[in-house]
This record gives sequence, C-alpha cells and structure tokens, in this order.
Amino acid sequence: MKLGVVLAQLPPTTSVAQNVESISAAVAAAEPGDVVVTPEGSVSGYFEDLRFLETLSSEEVESALDTLGALAEAAGVDLWVGACLRDGRAWRNAAYGLTADGLRLRYQKANLGTTERGVFEPGDSLPTFALRRDGAEAVVGVQICRDLRFPEQWRALSESGAAAILHLTSALSDSPPTIWRSMLVSRAVENQRFVVSANAAGRQSSPTLAVAPTGDVIAECERGDVEVIRVELDLAEAEDTYLRQRRLDLVPSDAAEFRSAQTSN
Repeated sequence: MKLGVVLAQLPPTTSVAQNVESISAAVAAAEPGDVVVTPEGSVSGYFEDLRFLETLSSEEVESALDTLGALAEAAGVDLWVGACLRDGRAWRNAAYGLTADGLRLRYQKANLGTTERGVFEPGDSLPTFALRRDGAEAVVGVQICRDLRFPEQWRALSESGAAAILHLTSALSDSPPTIWRSMLVSRAVENQRFVVSANAAGRQSSPTLAVAPTGDVIAECERGDVEVIRVELDLAEAEDTYLRQRRLDLVPSDAAEFRSAQTSN
C-alpha cells in the first residue's frame, strides 16, 4: 500500500486561531488520501514552561479540533494534530487523528517529561489505527515527543502490526539534533518500520523527517525553518525479520518479570 505523508514543521504559538491557520496551510499542500502530521501541541501550543496552560481555553481548543476535523473531511485527508486539553481536573497531552471519514482518534502521551508530571495525566495504552485506502488496509501507531526514549513502546506498536509510526514532537533547545535524530533512525531500523516525525519550527533539538525501515532518511526539513514536505511511503517495505529473530528466552516478557529478575540479582 502506498501512502502519501505530509510533514508540517510549524511555528509554536499560544494563539489557537493562528495555529489553525498554519495547520490549514499544511492541509492545502496535501493530496486526497494523504496523512498530514503536525507537531506536539500544534493546535493548543506547547512550551516547556507550562505556565501557558494558565490562559489556555479548552473550549477554544475543542472548537478548533471540530474546525480542523471538518477541514480534513473536506480535503479527504487524515490529519494528526497535537493538543493540550483539560478533562475535568486533569490536563491531557494528546495526538488527535481527524480522519477523512469524520472520526476523531486519540493517543495520549504515555511517558511524560519531568515538568509535565503532576500536571498532565499520562496515557495508559498504546493503540494502533487502521488506514483504509482503495480496498487496502495498513496500520499506524502514534507517539509523542519523549516517548521516543522508550523503544519498548515502539516495539509494542510494531508487534501490533503498525507499518509506520507517527511521531509528534515539540523538542526545542539549543542542543544540536544529533541524538534525537539517531533515536528516530534507530526506532525505524530496529523495528523495520517507517518513522515520520514532525517537530515545531525554531531552535530544534530533533528534526522533522521521514525514515525508511532500512534506516535511510527519505526526506528532512531544514532545521528551524517553517516548512511543509510531502513524501510517499510504500508500506509493503515494512518487515518482521528482526521481530521474528528475537531471543525471547533472554528478555523478561513483562514488567513483573523484570522486577523479579532485578530483585533476585
């Protein structure tokens, strides 16, 4: 199955209306049937200093998601955006899939950053999502920012059938993107899956790029620039060779066995 993917490297702002405009421009660059991937917090804004949440209106974010959902449906694309929303007393940092057939999918960030803990509610599942195109079906997984540091999550998504993993991030600092770029390539080649990652524009410590199951970088945005690129992926290139060759007798199969092994040592 061939899949067009649009990666949108967008500027982070605290203006929900301005963010909707930027995302809408990225959708305009897509073709019907494409998947459009935007950064973490692309609708609500996202910043390491979480004081931006004090003035963020969840009602405005919800309305923006409705607007973007209608846009995705009209354009015939699946649009993945990031948003911080308050659900009762808890904030949630999530990726929302607004599909061409009018659905709203969600993945909630599982591994929160240090500053996020105690503010956001962590996700408790690793769902996969089916893409249907011209009678064919492919499965994708979704991860957010710091989830990249936990390869077991990416392995679990691959074992669940994901041929590609979409990564929404907002990794901005003066550090060069070498380490995060290496991790994105590693997640692709170790699982033999496509990895597509969209970061916010600015002082990036992680690139916006698409990586093939071989570990080859297919396309990459210029560091820091506001840019939208489109790539075409042949999802049939995803393989299970490494998954089948794992030595399960050497690795504890779950957290309980891991803790038991650590205690006995």
